[in-house]
Amino acid sequence: MSIYSALVDQIATDLTTTVPKLMGATVHKYAPQDASMLVADDSSHLAVWPVGETPSETSQIFTMSAIDVAVDLQVLYWESAVGEAERGMPDEDAAAEMLELIDDVRARFLSNANRIASGSYNTRWVNVTVGMGGAQDSSLVRWFVASIRANVPVSYTP
Repeated sequence: MSIYSALVDQIATDLTTTVPKLMGATVHKYAPQDASMLVADDSSHLAVWPVGETPSETSQIFTMSAIDVAVDLQVLYWESAVGEAERGMPDEDAAAEMLELIDDVRARFLSNANRIASGSYNTRWVNVTVGMGGAQDSSLVRWFVASIRANVPVSYTP
């Protein structure tokens, strides 16, 4: 199993089993684009995918048999906000609930259990962006995307 898929699986499983609002979410994994991404329907959605990797900015803690890379991932959540467009008024309660969900998701990355998972160490929340929009003009969704970074040791091969 690749380090990417292991991290994606671990993050998606953790969030959908520990964050109550995400327990019934439709999960999309691995790919940065999905035909249903940001389309409003009757479900909430959680997508997790790797973005890439860079040499780690942390000091080298491993022997010469491994390098340390920082794997960057994205966690995207969206839910329908079509009713707001139809009414022409924002739903402040729904927006506030999403901000609470962001806090709940961030808290999972502050958990010691998640800081060292799937072969990584120092898995952490980097930032979040919040917005409204959609993949189609008739599809208004409320969304946030969080950037996650995980340091992973990668062994050299002989």
